[in-house]
Amino acid sequence: MIYSFDVFDTCIVRSCGKPDNIFRLLAEEVVQDKDESRLRAFVIERKNAEKTAILSLGKEAVTLNEIYDVFDLSLFTNMPKAQIKELEIALELCSFAPIKRTIEKINSLRSKGRILFISDMYLPDKVIQEGLTSLGIMQEGDCLYVSGSIGFSKYSGQLFDYVAQMEDIKNSVWVHHGDNLHSDYFMPRRKGIKARLVCSGYST
Repeated sequence: MIYSFDVFDTCIVRSCGKPDNIFRLLAEEVVQDKDESRLRAFVIERKNAEKTAILSLGKEAVTLNEIYDVFDLSLFTNMPKAQIKELEIALELCSFAPIKRTIEKINSLRSKGRILFISDMYLPDKVIQEGLTSLGIMQEGDCLYVSGSIGFSKYSGQLFDYVAQMEDIKNSVWVHHGDNLHSDYFMPRRKGIKARLVCSGYST
């Protein structure tokens, strides 16, 4: 059997809550004029940069490098773009907190089959793997698939097709777990994959 798990809000949660809060924390670190309107504008522009990268590259998902390639920081700071990108990664890693219930589920399934992690995410694979490994969630022999580095997403379903091909999986022996009703439940079911909806929510 193959047991796959979404990563964010399924295996780990950001201690700051929604992803936008990471961008707000980043803004408070790098924006030179701490005016509230500029801080909010930074968050909006960071989100728009991902959309712009996806459209300009004609891909379903993009990497953090590709996002920063089109992220215009000139109105906010003179700090080098590479430094800001590393700050964003550092903030992400510091925010990761494990979801105990999912970890217990994963551990109960290890003796029954192979464990995969599949994420619609722009962060580098090594960053997500570092976070999962440091929290005792990902172990040697597990495999991670990230949409940004592959160019396909769970949202469209093509990432599931890619994983099936790479792992040589028959969908009848595959169970996917995740919190997103469309990407982690309806889409895998359309692909003939068994799906389990995980409800976690954000920590206080």
